[in-house]
Amino acid sequence: MILPHWPFEPTPDSEDWDPTFRRDDDQEKSRNTPWKAEHFADMVNYTDKIVGKIVAKLEKHGLRENTLILFTGDNGTYETITSRFKNRDWRGGKGHMMDNGTHVTLVANQPGTIQAGQVNRDLVDFSDFFPTLAQWTRTRVPENLSIDGRSFAPQLRGEPAEPRPYVYCWYFRNGKFVTGGDHHTAGESARNHRYKLYRTGDFYDVTSDFYETDPLDEAALDAVQQRIRAELSQAIERHKRPNFSKNN
Repeated sequence: MILPHWPFEPTPDSEDWDPTFRRDDDQEKSRNTPWKAEHFADMVNYTDKIVGKIVAKLEKHGLRENTLILFTGDNGTYETITSRFKNRDWRGGKGHMMDNGTHVTLVANQPGTIQAGQVNRDLVDFSDFFPTLAQWTRTRVPENLSIDGRSFAPQLRGEPAEPRPYVYCWYFRNGKFVTGGDHHTAGESARNHRYKLYRTGDFYDVTSDFYETDPLDEAALDAVQQRIRAELSQAIERHKRPNFSKNN
């Protein structure tokens, strides 16, 4: 689902819902379209309602325990929205490469197969969904198909797994190079749980510098940080493609 998404508008459950509003495609894509911040909450509630309808339909047809439900988001919340996450304020970072623009929810549920209430901190990338669903459905991935993803099906089942050591990210809005921006709005990065490295060379401890305002001094890195920086640099180089970014 793309809810909740800018622009924030009424849902069918909102008091000011108008089913005839904004039916024209040109108007829909206009940034002049009026929206209200309070409709963000309406969209969140409506998302919850739709998920509930899907679950109810599966239960009605006796498919609940045979169906894997994966709930996730595509990127961060809009910049004007501040919510709560891990007992702290979480300012939206949609359209940026910082954690508040790339770290999103992933919930997996299948009664009788996935233990309820468990939390797993292994890194997961969207490229992992294909091999995960293939393994979950016992579908063979062609041997000649080169993929970057790594199945997280074992983690879902509570079995021993080989989690990915890093997540690589390439981002240019709509595939277009950004002029006049910085590496937070376009570029390449690789990160583990704690550290993130950009192709520009900026290296951050995202656990203490959440909004990435103060890159670590390379000359002051300890041995562990130097090793991690080198590993993340190799990861970026490993995924490099011709004309993949301005820095190539």
